[in-house]
Amino acid sequence: MSTFYSASAIVGGTVTGHYVYQVDGYSRTKELTNGKRILSPTFWVGDYSWRISYYPNGVRSSYADYISVFLVLGDRITKPVKVQRKFSLLDKAGKPVPDHSQRTELREYFTAGAGHGFSDFIKREFLEASEHLVDDCFKIRCDISVPACIRAEDRAPPLSDLQRHLGDLLVAKEGADVTFQVGGETFSAHRCVLAARSPNSRLTCICDFPRIFVKPLAAMPTLDFASANVGGPVDRRDLGVDHYWHMKQLHRNGQRITSRSLKAGGFSLRIHYYPNCVSSSCKDYISIFMALDSRVSHPIKASARFSLLDQSGEPVPGHFVCTGVREYSGVGAMHVYDLFIWKKSLEASEHLVDGCFTIGWDVCVDRATPLSDLPDPDVVFQVGGEMFSAHRRVLAERSPALEAELFRATREGAAAGDCIRIDDMLPEVFESLLQFVYTDSLPEMDDEQEESMMAEDLLLAADRFDMPGLKLICEEKLCSDIDEDTVADMLRFAAQHHCRLLRDACIEFLGDPPVLQAAMATDHDLLELVAKSCPGLLKELWDSDEDDPMQAELAICF
Repeated sequence: MSTFYSASAIVGGTVTGHYVYQVDGYSRTKELTNGKRILSPTFWVGDYSWRISYYPNGVRSSYADYISVFLVLGDRITKPVKVQRKFSLLDKAGKPVPDHSQRTELREYFTAGAGHGFSDFIKREFLEASEHLVDDCFKIRCDISVPACIRAEDRAPPLSDLQRHLGDLLVAKEGADVTFQVGGETFSAHRCVLAARSPNSRLTCICDFPRIFVKPLAAMPTLDFASANVGGPVDRRDLGVDHYWHMKQLHRNGQRITSRSLKAGGFSLRIHYYPNCVSSSCKDYISIFMALDSRVSHPIKASARFSLLDQSGEPVPGHFVCTGVREYSGVGAMHVYDLFIWKKSLEASEHLVDGCFTIGWDVCVDRATPLSDLPDPDVVFQVGGEMFSAHRRVLAERSPALEAELFRATREGAAAGDCIRIDDMLPEVFESLLQFVYTDSLPEMDDEQEESMMAEDLLLAADRFDMPGLKLICEEKLCSDIDEDTVADMLRFAAQHHCRLLRDACIEFLGDPPVLQAAMATDHDLLELVAKSCPGLLKELWDSDEDDPMQAELAICF
């Protein structure tokens, strides 16, 4: 018997790169006040996106005489990444100025928007008197080192005859006893060889290959994030994707795998999965479509949220997409999110297990009754002294909680036409809620402050009456109002009312350590709230500047 040998090696390394940031119109940038920054365009090093954060008048008042620079992470990440940075002022020849180059030790980045760097990088007085400021322009170079993952790498063993023998058998097709149909083409093979060469192939020979299948839910999920701005109920499916590596190899860019027909909102839908994206412009991503598989008498509105799920079935933060409200007019009508998951990110994660991963699919289909089909109103609400007429049939269809309110009133003896009293709500809020129930839209408002107050009140109403689509619209509006003055109150509101979208937006806004420090300096109660919501941010701040006066407060959290 011949003896064959194999070999492997432990391989480690570091991915390095640099970026030159040129500041044109330096004197104009000084017009920004202390604590205000300018962000560079995005650049890539080590499979991560980065930006330079430039503070022409210092990041805080204690550094008002300096230029501050930070390296900011642009990607959402599933686990911390360690990075070493070096910032250098460049001379006219493009060479680093020896006394103005600063290097840090390895620092961890925990979340998108996190930044590390130097608050006292250059004293403005020195720069303005030097020969490095030419025509109101100077350059900063940032060198970045990202440790690569340690991996085992195979070394080539002596060649055997197995490849030639099995290759001849495949070409001759002699004794082939299983056939695969892939992308319209047919391939013959041998069950015994497939079973011996790949444990997963035993399953392949008895089931569809490859496939997207519906996984059973362990329990009915409680959703605090609807799939869209549609007022109908939310249906949830967990879609299992198996044989990931086979799909990626066998399906070229633009080729898809289609799920079986799935019921949601009273209609049939299919999921189209593109393992190598739908077009050549995004071939590094997985694309996913939702297509209508029912005949409809008139166009329907639907929207979906697709989420990468972890091994416990929970959405992975930062790995979800929403299609928004889309109209589907007939069988085959579809809408897509072409940049669903970056393949390298999935392949390097713990969410891909034995070639399988799970996608959470939340779909919301509008099943509102056309107004022309409605009879006269048959229910009246009294809100804050004002009366509002509506239709029980519509309310019951659009809001389970309103349906329960109607049932409770009927059980207590309220007849058709009797008033149902709604307490603790402003009349204009209930009027807007009814408009959304009937039209999937909200009234236009000219005053931005009034619109923000309405969004907050309306979110509470949507939460009360179990209308996740309306709640999402209100969250999106509140997200657009986040700034340094409002972020603390917004985060408290999000935590109190389980607003995941709003909470994530607040955490992302606070991801820049200088912003987080500024917010904490004016609102000391924010420290405890951030510690509960995202302790990784406090870790970033703790590591960023040992001389910062807030270190004593942060020490309480560690």
